[in-house]
Amino acid sequence: MEQQHIVGVHGIKQGRTSQRELIKDGTKALNRGITALHGQDAVRTDPRLTPTLEIPHWSSLLARGADRLGPADFFPDDSTALTPDEEAFIVEALDDLLTPQERALAQELDPTTLGLPKLPPSVTRRAMVYDRRTPDSVVGKLITRLREVRFYLKHPNLASKVHDHVLKAFSDDTATVVIGHSLGSVIAYDLIRQEKIAAPGTAGTAVHAFVTCGSPLGIPAVRRASPCRHSRARFSRRPAAQRGRGWWRDGRSRCRSR
Repeated sequence: MEQQHIVGVHGIKQGRTSQRELIKDGTKALNRGITALHGQDAVRTDPRLTPTLEIPHWSSLLARGADRLGPADFFPDDSTALTPDEEAFIVEALDDLLTPQERALAQELDPTTLGLPKLPPSVTRRAMVYDRRTPDSVVGKLITRLREVRFYLKHPNLASKVHDHVLKAFSDDTATVVIGHSLGSVIAYDLIRQEKIAAPGTAGTAVHAFVTCGSPLGIPAVRRASPCRHSRARFSRRPAAQRGRGWWRDGRSRCRSR
């Protein structure tokens, strides 16, 4: 049995944690899972059961400095107003998640009933409807994640530098499992779709499984926004919204080429 290599691609919020801490926490969680699956005795006697783990700290590229992307490329946050393009993208994404009946209801709502809205009326109306079936203000977090995704997808210079940084964690001769969290899942999906990392049986890195958590890939608008619309990479299971949240939660796909 060949030892697996896991590459984790973190989300933007994990950038506040050092790479050392990310790997430390990830290794602990991984070891707990492997031990629960195989048993402590088996793990102790067969080191191949425990995968190697690497988490490239791509968000370090956002730090200030001459060799970094610089403050002009920082991701938008709640303190910045939506641009017209951001508004259009978020409306498209929310419409993907709402039913036809919910979209019709959104047109009838008065966005000012909640006080002065921080978002454009077109977004606020849809958020009000979506918030009715998702607890704990999930829609606010979703809008923030969508802004991050759009910023990444629409800034090729940023995406290229992130790709180059993440690709250093891959090896051409090691079977690899990719785990992507939040925006990290979009970055990993982008790498697979652009064939910068390859499916088994093709030249390059052998990536045989792609696991996601807290991923916005379940929203069709996110996948439509990908710059690579015609790729030979195929997945045994397409991302799909689950439990009405639109997140590709805990998804696992086996990659193959056409």
